[in-house]
Amino acid sequence: TYKKAYNYSKIGDINDYYLFKVNIDDTDSETKKNSITNYLVNSDLNNEQLAFLYGSYYSSEKTLNNMLNAEIPIKQFIKFNSQKFESKYDSKGNTIKNSRKNRVISYVNSLSLSIPQKAILIKMEYSSFKNYDNQIIKYVNNKNLNIIEKGSILKSIGIDDFDKQIISAVNSKSITSSEKAEILKEMGFTIRNGRVIY
Repeated sequence: TYKKAYNYSKIGDINDYYLFKVNIDDTDSETKKNSITNYLVNSDLNNEQLAFLYGSYYSSEKTLNNMLNAEIPIKQFIKFNSQKFESKYDSKGNTIKNSRKNRVISYVNSLSLSIPQKAILIKMEYSSFKNYDNQIIKYVNNKNLNIIEKGSILKSIGIDDFDKQIISAVNSKSITSSEKAEILKEMGFTIRNGRVIY
């Protein structure tokens, strides 16, 4: 706890960290997630602070970094990530086709986000959702990010149009081969016998 508080102090007031901690109701996993979600969504913390606190319990550093780099408000991501999207069933108990996907899309459309931002969240659940791929690519390309940061966002949601450029950018870095391989693996590439498979 002290170490996390110290790390938080680099981006915000340490009192906010401890205030957050004491407001967590960990009666059970569901109550805990709800209390964390409600506290953060109703707080005045900035995106970086929200990502740090939320990432201590839910989601991954990679996902949250991609959200920050894509400039998707972390409160909106937390709302989305806290949902349980379940399929609907017909009178015979059979799953209604695309019912879960439709629920995801309906919920994302209710969030205060731009179309490309909404499409990014939907593709996090359904990488086969390609309706807005061109808008996503244009949106990400307009961000002040390097090719590796842009590629990380796109590759994480199933868009691999820039695989060659990403590999080239990683290979041009002045680091060891194992460090390059680690970066590429983290981004979703497969390394076999020292070669990148994509």
